[in-house]
Amino acid sequence: HQDKKNEKVKVDKKNYITVEKFKKLLYQQGGKCKYCWKDCMKNKDYSLDRINCKTQHEYKNCVISCINCNKERSDKPFSRFLV
Repeated sequence: HQDKKNEKVKVDKKNYITVEKFKKLLYQQGGKCKYCWKDCMKNKDYSLDRINCKTQHEYKNCVISCINCNKERSDKPFSRFLV
């Protein structure tokens, strides 16, 4: 949805993240936020955050984050926010 609203992001539906890949990310991160390590599964408080905000939601460009961290990060560079 955000990718469609952001005109700077080129959307390629064949590379867009699937539900299966989303679940794989969630499993790989142990259901925890990439930034604060909060248990996102407890209250279904998870979101899909893009590493590079100028690229669409692709598997290789996404991490699981809690909603608060996703909002806090906004479009800050991933590497700076991760520290």
